[in-house]
Parts: sequence; structure tokens; C-alpha cells
Amino acid sequence: MTDQKMERAKKLLDQTQHTVQEICDRLIYDNQSYFIKTFKAHAGVTPAEYRG
Repeated sequence: MTDQKMERAKKLLDQTQHTVQEICDRLIYDNQSYFIKTFKAHAGVTPAEYRG
């Protein structure tokens, strides 16, 4: 389930201008810092670094 959410997060980062908070909300994470930590563990970079 987490892998699917992280792949969806990558798509949203690539294809939209949604903020990290908006993506976090869309993927039903209650805590943005937990989402960022989980994304970094999965992708090796933070969502902002991934987008950048």
C-alpha cells in the first residue's frame, strides 16, 4: 500500500502544481512530516527535492 501511495505521490509531483501539503492530504496522510519521511525513505529524496 505504501509503495502505491509513493508512486501516486511521484505522479502528482511530476504532473501537477499541488503543494506537498495538498498531495499529503490527497493521499490521506494525517501528518505532513511523516509523509515527507516516508517519501524520502522510498525515493531517496524529499518531495521538494524530487520535484526540484
